[in-house]
Amino acid sequence: MFSVLFGMATSATVTHQEEITRIPESISDLPREQVERWCTACQEFLNWEREHILKRTPSDEESRQHKTTLKWLLRLTRLMGAAVSDPDFPDRKMVQMIEMTVWKLNDSWKMIYEPMPDADAQKLLAEVFPE
Repeated sequence: MFSVLFGMATSATVTHQEEITRIPESISDLPREQVERWCTACQEFLNWEREHILKRTPSDEESRQHKTTLKWLLRLTRLMGAAVSDPDFPDRKMVQMIEMTVWKLNDSWKMIYEPMPDADAQKLLAEVFPE
């Protein structure tokens, strides 16, 4: 009788412990999903930038909003990059996704807010396309 009761008790304990240690998929997938959502949102911002900043002359308000938003996207994406670079991060592919997103955002910043001086541009064009 004792062995039957003990067996039932330990069986119930093991089952209960398994339930406690299993993390729901919605939680375990959350880091990867958030990185994917973030990178998608950054790409949507860059698409907006192409249409509203690069293809036409933006208003002062659009330019101000763009600069502020791009600055924060860069900061937060770099912060996210530090998190996904941790060796314990569950999906190593996310490192490349974040690195590419940082590269695109940084490239956008340099192109718009740190353009090459005209003299340097002319020199580069002359080297690449000699007359």
